[in-house]
Formats: sequence, structure tokens, C-alpha cells
Amino acid sequence: MSIKAIIFDMDGLMFDSERVTLEAIKKIGQAYQYVIEDEHVHEIIGTNQKYAKKRFQERFGEDFPFEDIMKQKKVDILEYYQTEGVPKKEGLVELLEYLKEKKLPLAVATSSYRESATFILKKAEVFPYFDAIICGDEVTHSKPEPEIFLKAASTLGVYPEECIVIEDSENGLIAAQKAGIRSIFVKDLVTPKNEVLAKVFKQADTLRDVIEILKSHQI
Repeated sequence: MSIKAIIFDMDGLMFDSERVTLEAIKKIGQAYQYVIEDEHVHEIIGTNQKYAKKRFQERFGEDFPFEDIMKQKKVDILEYYQTEGVPKKEGLVELLEYLKEKKLPLAVATSSYRESATFILKKAEVFPYFDAIICGDEVTHSKPEPEIFLKAASTLGVYPEECIVIEDSENGLIAAQKAGIRSIFVKDLVTPKNEVLAKVFKQADTLRDVIEILKSHQI
């Protein structure tokens, strides 16, 4: 197998940020007199702001104050990271070090916007590992469309079939499949549908397990 680059999702994969986001949105929604359940947040994981707004307004009505809630969410989360640090997922640094030793180009392909993504990656002290960062405000079509992964591969100078995407969300896995890129699914908050998991290259419980998967395929 000729793999020349690895593409990482960010939220929920590298960092335990989706749990922080979940609690923040629920708390802020409550202040606005909206009961936002876990499942409402789960269905927008890995998507962009446009899609998320559409889903919330379909559920809560056109008057749902999406922009206000998202603006406050951003403030609350960044404050949390400033005081508590960014919660890195188990095995992240070990995996990045392994790939660095292998001299494989690395990219981040995240639905988060550039400002937030850069802050989080730097705060977590993993920014220097990556050769490219493609963000949600830099593509027209968000996951589950393949644009962000195709752009990441192109930026790294490799073909899609020469990459592996590491993802934790159903939308991300579908996007990788549409892009013609092998994917490794790492478990997080929400388990994708069986028909989506059936098409992934491999599954892992943690990022540390991904190292063993790569080693077993001479990567």
C-alpha cells in the first residue's frame, strides 16, 4: 500500500472538544429558553455553520437565535481552553511523533473556522506537526461532501488514493468515501451507521491504536 500523506479531522478526533461543545451549547440554549438535547448537537457534528443553522431552525423555528448562541459558544469554549487547556485525546502526541519519524506529510481538515482551529492547535502544542490546515470557512461544501479532503490532498501534493483520513464522525467518513480516500474510524461520542462503518479501511478505539494499524500495513 503506497500511502504518502495522512489527513486528520480535529474536533472529537484529536481533542475531546465535542464534549465541551455539547455542554456549552446546551447551557447557552437554556439561557435562551431552548431545550437543546444531546442528539440535536450530535447531528451537526462535523458540519459547517450553514448546515448547522439550517438544522437548528428546522427543529426550533426560524426565530432560533443561531448566530447569538454560536457566538457565545465560541467565547465560552475559548475561555475554557484558556483556563483548563485543550483536552488532547489518548495517543495523539504518540501518533504525531510516529508519523513525523516516518516523514509523512500531515494535514488537518476541520469544519472549524481558521481562527478557532489555529488557536486550538497552537494551544494544544501540536500546530507545528502539520504541513497544511484546511478549515470550514475555506470550502464551499462541508462534510459529508468531499471538498475539504480533496483540497487537503491537493495542498499536500498527493492524489486522494495516496492518503488516509483519520475521522471520528459519520459525516467525515462519508466525505472521505466520496473523495476516494481510505479512512480509519476512531470512536468518539456518536457511532456511525453500520453501512458507513462497513466501508471504512479500519476501526480503532484510540489514536494510539492507529499506530499499530499503520505499522501492520507497513506505513
